[in-house]
Amino acid sequence: MIKQWVFLLASGNRLKAKGALKSVVWSDYGENLALYYLGNACYYIGYGSGADLVNFIVCTNISSIMKQNDFLKQVYVALTNAASSPELLSLLKEYGYNDKKLREGLKLYNDVEQLNQQQQLANQEAKTTVQSLQATRQQLIDTFQTHLDTARLAYKREADYTDTLSLTQARQKTVPDLLAQTQQFYANIPVALMEKYHVSQQELTDSASLVQQVKDLVALQRKAQAQVQTLTQTRQAAMAELKDWMKIFFTIAKVALREHPQQLEALDIVVPS
Repeated sequence: MIKQWVFLLASGNRLKAKGALKSVVWSDYGENLALYYLGNACYYIGYGSGADLVNFIVCTNISSIMKQNDFLKQVYVALTNAASSPELLSLLKEYGYNDKKLREGLKLYNDVEQLNQQQQLANQEAKTTVQSLQATRQQLIDTFQTHLDTARLAYKREADYTDTLSLTQARQKTVPDLLAQTQQFYANIPVALMEKYHVSQQELTDSASLVQQVKDLVALQRKAQAQVQTLTQTRQAAMAELKDWMKIFFTIAKVALREHPQQLEALDIVVPS
């Protein structure tokens, strides 16, 4: 559950972690992902490594996530038991909670659960997109560095060619700058020159396609993050509506069933002994 929550937050504001990391809450170093507790209900989330590191500071109460799961279980038990028990229906009906009214609450519950599933799928898609982007970006970096080194050597040795690509500049590290640099390189590097140093035209064409793949994955990542944000907001609104509905239901149920404590227990309402 925490793992899913971490990826849910992948669309949040990117901030630099400050202060000492007090304790590891959850980590998966095989995926370069970790969640640390900073104190004062604040958490640091790191994903990736090196130049690819994405990190966040999020201040929230992580226990509320577990509480929401418990709440949804209680809602399901209460509404399904109420709808399937003639005795409960008879008692609740006097206070306006007939079968139709209970189905209204169940629909709100099902909406939240459906959004939970959609959110999990969106989180997984966002995660997969980030991993694909990192892998493709690294492939581009490795290929481009080889071609860049080859081009630098070629321009030094070949008097007939003039360096118009500023090849002495260092390889760019950020994705936007790297894309601009590699796109310019593969669009303008003389094929004949590179072929003299055993870099074929097909290899250069494939590398140019790799640049486009990274661009496409960047766009896909932004789309996935936007989808996660939208689903998060929609789910929060649906959860708030369900909580309001259940708050009234539980209040009325305690009144309707005050002389039937065993029925309150059937609704997962704790009855003091």
